Amino acid sequence: MKSSLLTRSVSRNASPLILMNASPLSHLRRLFACLCICLLSIGSASAASPIKLYITHGSATASADRLDRIDVDGTNVTSLAADFANFIQPDGIQIDFANSFIFMVDGATGKRILRFDLNGGNRTVIHTVTHTGLPRGLALDRDNQHIYFTTGASAGADDRVTRINYDGTGETTIASGAVSANDLVGQPVGIAIDKERGYLYVGDVFNVVASNLGVVRFNLDGSGRTQIIAANDPTFGAATVIFNNMTVDESTGQLYVCAGSTTTSNDRVMRVNSDGTGLTTLYSDAANFTQPVGIAIDKANGWLYVGDGLSGVAPTTPVWRFNLDGTGGRTQLSTGYSFNGPVNGLAIYSAAQWME
Repeated sequence: MKSSLLTRSVSRNASPLILMNASPLSHLRRLFACLCICLLSIGSASAASPIKLYITHGSATASADRLDRIDVDGTNVTSLAADFANFIQPDGIQIDFANSFIFMVDGATGKRILRFDLNGGNRTVIHTVTHTGLPRGLALDRDNQHIYFTTGASAGADDRVTRINYDGTGETTIASGAVSANDLVGQPVGIAIDKERGYLYVGDVFNVVASNLGVVRFNLDGSGRTQIIAANDPTFGAATVIFNNMTVDESTGQLYVCAGSTTTSNDRVMRVNSDGTGLTTLYSDAANFTQPVGIAIDKANGWLYVGDGLSGVAPTTPVWRFNLDGTGGRTQLSTGYSFNGPVNGLAIYSAAQWME
């Protein structure tokens, strides 16, 4: 099963500096989220902002592909959408709290970017990929209503990071590959945005130059390519590492990355600073997961959620909860998902999280 790795590819107190540099729209979305939290608390002293996990599951059988929603304690498992009528191999997923939207990659033969309401209804095809690249990862710039997604292909020119508007217009290639020593990206998978600092992070998987492999950072317009994590870092030994997914803590600028490997002992979840310093392995090897493929952080509770790609624990690909600081063990959220196929993506829905 490990060989498949190579073929498929809270609230916080913002600093005065960040607040001064934030856009007016950024201020408005924080105010809106605060209002939502206040409204949710009316009528019950114990009420709190809703925190949900959204999970995409892929399968060898299209009819078994799923979008599930669960509470962060593992209860209230709900299947929101399923089978080829909605998607084929759903992958990267993100939530826009303000507009109550789910955005999702429809992979395999679908090759589309989809939008759903938070209850799984009102499915809308936003964009269809017309080149040979297969879409994988997805990130949102909520302030400017931009969607960034990665595509990987056998043809280097179709290895891309693409930006579109929420309505699918404005398609722009941010970075792309070509079979040369100057490839910007090669078979990119994971992607994340740090809007506060204007950074875009991409898992650059199969660049032709070995020293370019790893996690790279761009400015949001695709300029300023900088390597943040090298795949040949001594941390990984000689194993091939695939940077499956990532997410940013915008309050600190730290990037959380889940990586799978041909060697199970090198499967890991890491944290790194925005300048590439402070690379820290938080959890690793089969004692915690096998080929982690989805990741989300919950600052309000200090938790880290990881989708387990190939674990033998029931369900076959569970979602684990860890402490965000790397201490302690794992907690399995639920065994009651509507389908136990591979986890492809995780996203968190939280008013407090959205304010960041």
